[in-house]
Amino acid sequence: MIMKVLLVAPVREGKIGYYVTPPLGLGYLAAALRREGHEVSILDCTRRRLDFHGFEKEVREGSPRLVGFQTYSSDMVSVRRSSAIVKGLNPETVIVVGGPHPSGDPDGTMSFLPDVNYAFRGEGESGLPLLARYLDAGGGASDLPGEKIPGLVWRHNSVIKRAPLAFVEDLDSLGLPAWDILRPQDYPPAPHSVIYKSYPIAPIMVTRGCPFPCTFCAAHTINGRRVRRRSISHVLEEIRLLHTVYGIREIQIVDDNFTGDREYVRLFCRSLIEARLAIDWCCPNGVRLDTLDEELLRDMKRAGAYRIALGIESGSQRILDHMKKRLRKEMVKEKVALIRKAGLKPHGFFILGYPEETVDDIRETIRFSRELDLETAGFSLFLPLVGTEIYNVLAARGRISFDSWGDFITSRVVYAPEGIPSGRLKRLQRAAFLRFYLRPKYLASFVRSIGSVQNLGYLAKRAWSYLF
Repeated sequence: MIMKVLLVAPVREGKIGYYVTPPLGLGYLAAALRREGHEVSILDCTRRRLDFHGFEKEVREGSPRLVGFQTYSSDMVSVRRSSAIVKGLNPETVIVVGGPHPSGDPDGTMSFLPDVNYAFRGEGESGLPLLARYLDAGGGASDLPGEKIPGLVWRHNSVIKRAPLAFVEDLDSLGLPAWDILRPQDYPPAPHSVIYKSYPIAPIMVTRGCPFPCTFCAAHTINGRRVRRRSISHVLEEIRLLHTVYGIREIQIVDDNFTGDREYVRLFCRSLIEARLAIDWCCPNGVRLDTLDEELLRDMKRAGAYRIALGIESGSQRILDHMKKRLRKEMVKEKVALIRKAGLKPHGFFILGYPEETVDDIRETIRFSRELDLETAGFSLFLPLVGTEIYNVLAARGRISFDSWGDFITSRVVYAPEGIPSGRLKRLQRAAFLRFYLRPKYLASFVRSIGSVQNLGYLAKRAWSYLF
């Protein structure tokens, strides 16, 4: 029996839509469900610009038996309202949530979302098809073999239970995302990296897992600590498909640790050159500086890379050490210079308002960003992400407000360190952007890098969000 499944990137009403990219995770889940014979559709409410009324109309017309929501922390309030809409239309519809927030706080997720039947933590490509198979066979909550469904979170006699995690060892076995329903060519040029080189754009995943102990990062809650890699031939198959079938001209590798294995990256670059695909690419999610050397960077440049993002985070060595970044400021300067020498454009990520910071630490970060030869920089306000080491510390101190999920974005103050009022922290973020970008020599080169009026429009939206 075929089950109708609707996978949803939630309504983001009131949020500025400057970051609109294909929901890659939903594409992988759709592919896994289709292999089981289910009828799957993906509803990206942000791309479709749907409000809750539009979402309700889509669900009513589609009549899905299972609805799955991709859930970031900022989506929690939206998913709660959307889940109530789904149950109002049909109380028998099964609702599942997964993604960063359920992975980091499964119990809190189930408590906050009373209409949700199940959650998944970690990677869902193995567990969700098993749950769908069970439901398709007429199974109910009373006899659910939950422990046998990897990553499942469910309620049993009002007690929230969790199945063990299981990460996919052979990433090639996942196949390719369901690009025919994701339709990357239909997305606007609002990329992760702000400034793009070519359009249309598609994100791809090459590796999963992060072994590093950074206190503020939740990547390990979804993909685990051990790094796994797709075969180069499998990655090239996907790039070729995107380029030839969907007209994609730029690839954005959204991994957390793409450059972790130097020889793997060099082989990827050689293979991409041999494939003779006229395609640009970049690493917008950030790579670790200690994985880069001149030879590797030159290989990346020759293979079509043009931009690389760096998780620098702070200009204060004290804060870097507290974050467990395993990074020295001297290395940051050295690696940024190497990136420039190789002909690549470096983007720096910085965090303002980390719990141990003082105003002097933040000012040191602003100064450091200006000393580096960065093409662009982003100054995000600290977010206490669920499942992180620093979140657990703050929660134990009673410093987390659980009613603020709707504002959980990096341009809004959801946490301020002790001794720094939230208004002052926002002013420091504004000062960081203005002092970095409004340098006369820098401004001219930055304007030239924007590339198009449309790109300028998205950049203006993002700037407005962060500044005001």
